[in-house]
Amino acid sequence: MLRIVAFIGFAALVSCFSSGEPGQNPGQEPINAEKIYGYKCALCHGNDGKAGIAGATDLSASRIALQDRIDVITGGRGSMMPFRDLLTQEEIEALAIYIEQLRKP
Repeated sequence: MLRIVAFIGFAALVSCFSSGEPGQNPGQEPINAEKIYGYKCALCHGNDGKAGIAGATDLSASRIALQDRIDVITGGRGSMMPFRDLLTQEEIEALAIYIEQLRKP
C-alpha cells in the first residue's frame, strides 16, 4: 500500500514538471522572448527593429521566413554574431517568432 501511495505521489510530482506549453522548458520559467530581444538584439536592431546600428537589418521591413530567421539567429549573418552557444534552441525559436511582431504590414 505504501508503494502505491508513493508511486501516485511521484507520478503527480512528475506531471507537474513535465507538462507545459510550447515555448516552455519543463519545470522552468516560460521563455520570455521579448526580454531576450531586449538583452540580445535591441542594441543593434532597436526596440522597434528599425535602429540599423552596425548594419543591422530593419526587422520591421524584413520578410524572411521563420526558418530563415531561426537560421540567422543561430548562425549569425554579416556583423551579427551567432547565438547558437548563447541561447537554447527553444529560446532561438521563441525569439524568431517574437520578431514577427515587429513587422509592419
